[in-house]
Amino acid sequence: RRTFRVWIRSQAADGARSETSVDVTTPTVTGPITASTGGGVLQLAGQPWFPLMTYGLCSHHVDTALAADITLLALNPCGGLVEQLSVLDGRALSAGAESDEPTDGLGLIGWFYPDEPDGRGITGDTLPPAPRSPTFLTLTNHFYSGADPLPAGRGMYPGLVARADVIGFDLYPLQEWCQRGRLVDVELAQRELVQLAAGKPTFQWIEATEMKCRETPGQEVTPETVRAESWLAVIGGAVGLGWFPAAWTAQVEGAIRRVAEETAVLAPSLLGRRVDAKLVGGPATVRVGAWTDGRTTVVAAVNAARESTTARLSVAGAGARSLSVLGEGRTVTAAGGVLTDSFAPLAAHVYVLPPADA
Repeated sequence: RRTFRVWIRSQAADGARSETSVDVTTPTVTGPITASTGGGVLQLAGQPWFPLMTYGLCSHHVDTALAADITLLALNPCGGLVEQLSVLDGRALSAGAESDEPTDGLGLIGWFYPDEPDGRGITGDTLPPAPRSPTFLTLTNHFYSGADPLPAGRGMYPGLVARADVIGFDLYPLQEWCQRGRLVDVELAQRELVQLAAGKPTFQWIEATEMKCRETPGQEVTPETVRAESWLAVIGGAVGLGWFPAAWTAQVEGAIRRVAEETAVLAPSLLGRRVDAKLVGGPATVRVGAWTDGRTTVVAAVNAARESTTARLSVAGAGARSLSVLGEGRTVTAAGGVLTDSFAPLAAHVYVLPPADA
């Protein structure tokens, strides 16, 4: 359930202008809703959907997720799926998990396979059946060429992927690898997962608080790392995001909510087709992606490094037009299809190019 403020501007033939705004609140779920996959994305009731997820949150803490605009919860370790569905009462959606008994209920839209089955010696042949679809699969990072393979090798992954409808993974460069200089791998690994998934929707879990590397200086999870990793995953091809664990600070909650609001507003473009966009000037740690719904083009760029920089981004169709920078109250004007902008350490900029006839 979200509230959006929509601004409506008009201009008369004589040049007079007027402006008003209206708040629109999305409804809670009140009846059965069907989830499916198609066109490389998740769909709700046949409409493309960008899920925002968390996993392993006790039902008495669901307000933590709702305050961050999470839309899909799985695994309630303190009472199970039936209790989670009851507590949510249609305010967000649920998916079952390995410890849950099969059930039905308001807002239940899918099922997670056992978490990280590749790290537990489970293969596509031994993965237990899921009682409901679409099915979600979370892998470790060991499918990725930038990570060490597991003893069984990478040959297991096609069989696991074949069993699931939606494929995700967790990388956690700060809190799994304890390597603050490898945030760019969030995007690179996501790209490899998209190739592995072969047309199926993909997502990534983003580290939201300290876990294994609490005592390592410089590895802190901050609002800046959370937003940077989130947009790096989207640039890499993620059509859904999750944040784990759901024990984040109020500051990180704000960063998650900002990403949630951005992806909700931009979902028609983000779930549309990719647009050619590339870095033509600046360090390779600046990553860029672009998408369109056929009218509005969205461009996202992230500086995955800890130093400020300037980058030049080539975006197909940008020409000599102005792009608004979402949430920053400024515009950037392209020249010959190339826009130039400055990036603070770990900065993520999201640019919106309106339709040419707007």
